[in-house]
Amino acid sequence: MLYRHSHVHPMVDISYDHGATFARVSRPASPVRNNWGDRDFIAVGPTGTVYLTWDFGRSLSVKSRHGNIVMQKSVDGGKTWSRIAVVSPGFPDHGGGVAAPLLVEPGGRLDVAFWVWSGGALAPYALPPNHIYFTSSADSGRTWSTPVAIRPGAGRIGYFVTWIDVALSIDAAGNLYATWDTQHPGGDIGWLSYSTNHGRTWSPARRVTPDHDNAEHIMAVTAGPPGLAYVGWLTGGPIFTRSARRFSQYLRPFSIHAGWLAGPIRVSRQSGRRNVWPGDTIGISLLPAHGHAPQKIQLSWGSAVSGPNSQIFTTTVRP
Repeated sequence: MLYRHSHVHPMVDISYDHGATFARVSRPASPVRNNWGDRDFIAVGPTGTVYLTWDFGRSLSVKSRHGNIVMQKSVDGGKTWSRIAVVSPGFPDHGGGVAAPLLVEPGGRLDVAFWVWSGGALAPYALPPNHIYFTSSADSGRTWSTPVAIRPGAGRIGYFVTWIDVALSIDAAGNLYATWDTQHPGGDIGWLSYSTNHGRTWSPARRVTPDHDNAEHIMAVTAGPPGLAYVGWLTGGPIFTRSARRFSQYLRPFSIHAGWLAGPIRVSRQSGRRNVWPGDTIGISLLPAHGHAPQKIQLSWGSAVSGPNSQIFTTTVRP
């Protein structure tokens, strides 16, 4: 996201040589001046259409920074972009959407999970706040299905949470997986829920994180073979909590048919300083399989291990 010429908008770097160089910088536009913009997510469809979601508000003022999930798309490789299309209900002041990871199914359907934050909208809220929701589009984002709350009974996301508190993935069979963490009641808990019917209904929330404390759990998920997903989380403390723990990265495999396949696997060899914020999100990807070789997961995360500032670390894990 960039603030430039009184507009806040996403920036998209484009590479034509598998990431060796980035030859083009594309600038999807915001529709008004001095707007609010944050938390962009990007995905590519089977025909090459590029889709981009981000958090848009009409004003940059903190007192009137009312978020909405919007989408733009490009059909020419990022050279030009459509006007914003509204994804979350309640536009422009009653939506409260602040983060919306998206994916494109092989048939072209768009799937979005988004977080509604009570501090990002005016009452009355279009949707009950402090929860995550799922919506989809079968017409390239022109219209969106009625949002479905993903297991709100698991708990509420806290008002002062600042990390990206929602993630979404899909496996080879089309099963969807969502992760998030809640702060009330019972402390900070990371959750997983899955859908086997394209997001119409969601399984009971499965607790991912075994610890019982108030330390942040910054969650993410990736999926691969039918019925199999991998959940990652970064946990520690204590900018928003009283946790004395240092930041550490974990991974845990899950099966729709068998449940948890292992306990938490600690990935980070060193822990980050507890009083240095590591960043708002982590990265997790399933690497392509080669023959009969075991599946590998690529993870990235932030931690201040050797200095006063957070650094980015990455590793490959064989669960």
